[in-house]
Amino acid sequence: MSTVDVRAFLIRVAWSGLLWIILTGGRTEDWMLGVLVVMASAYASLRILLPSVFLLSPVGMIRFIAVFLAYSFRGGIDVAIRASRRFPDIEPGFVHYTTVLPFGASRTFFVAVIGLLPGSLTARLEDDRLQVHLLNRHADVTPQLRSLEERIADMFRDIIDQAEV
Repeated sequence: MSTVDVRAFLIRVAWSGLLWIILTGGRTEDWMLGVLVVMASAYASLRILLPSVFLLSPVGMIRFIAVFLAYSFRGGIDVAIRASRRFPDIEPGFVHYTTVLPFGASRTFFVAVIGLLPGSLTARLEDDRLQVHLLNRHADVTPQLRSLEERIADMFRDIIDQAEV
């Protein structure tokens, strides 16, 4: 096991441990099982994702978390307002978006978090083209998708050509 692999394993142990603490509410009686689960998940993640893929930018993560919280809040408010109306304001439809994120973890993460945007959900990914389902097909979500994509690229240390975005 190389130095990069050991470092990646320890980073993944730390993240898995943090996730375990969050999921169990920090109960100490769960740590016997937790140690096994944390080690197994860290090992499995090394087998699934290359070590370099998981080295995220701390500054990029902070920037993403800020965007994540803002979009989550806005998305929750938007859905609550739509659901509480007597006649919901929805005109569902699809839009297409071409991502410039490279194939791998950052693109997968982007596809997964698009649902944070108000009234949106990824319906299909084919190569670099996304089909996004919207509650309001007239909404212009392209600027939000670009912003989200830039934050994710920053977090995953991906270099994307801004001319393509």
